[in-house]
Amino acid sequence: MIYGTWLEETGRLVGFLYLKKKVTGLQTAISYGIGHGGIEMILVGAMSMVNYLIISTGINAHNPKILAAIPNSLVHSLTSNTSWLISAAIIERLFALWIHLSLSVLVWIAVNHAAKFWLYPLAICLHAAVDIPAAMHQTNLISSTSVTLILTIILTILLGWFVYWYAHRMGLHFTAQKA
Repeated sequence: MIYGTWLEETGRLVGFLYLKKKVTGLQTAISYGIGHGGIEMILVGAMSMVNYLIISTGINAHNPKILAAIPNSLVHSLTSNTSWLISAAIIERLFALWIHLSLSVLVWIAVNHAAKFWLYPLAICLHAAVDIPAAMHQTNLISSTSVTLILTIILTILLGWFVYWYAHRMGLHFTAQKA
C-alpha cells in the first residue's frame, strides 16, 4: 500500500517539477488532479462496469458452459446486488477523483514553495491513510462494503478539508484567475 502511494505521489512530484518550468498557478494542480483521477475513473471504474456487463450478459444467456465458468458467489452478487454494486463503484470513483485533486494540490504546494517540501511526504502518508479502509476490506478486516465506503468518504472529506484549509492559510485561492 505505501509503495503504491509513494509511486503515485512521486509521479506527481516529478510531473510538477517538470511543469513548474512551463506553467504556474494552482490551476495546474487542479488540472493534473482531474487528469489523474479522470483517467483512473475510466480505467478502473468504467472497465469494471464493462466487466460486470459482460459477466451479466453471460449469466442472462443461461448457457450452462458460461455459468459453470463463473463462480457462484459472483453470480449471486450480480443477481442480487447489481444496483448497489454499480452505485457504490460510481460513488467510490467520484471520491477517488476528489482524493487525486486534493493530493495534487498538496504536492503542487510542496514543489512551488521551497519551505513546504515536507508536504510531499505528508501527501504519501495521507494517501496511504485514505487507502486504509479499502486495504482492510481486501484483507477481510472489514467485511462490509458499506462500512468501507463510508470510512473512505469520511477520510476523503477530511483530506479535502485539510488541503483547502491549508491552501487558504497560505493565501492560495481555488477561483479562476483573470488574465
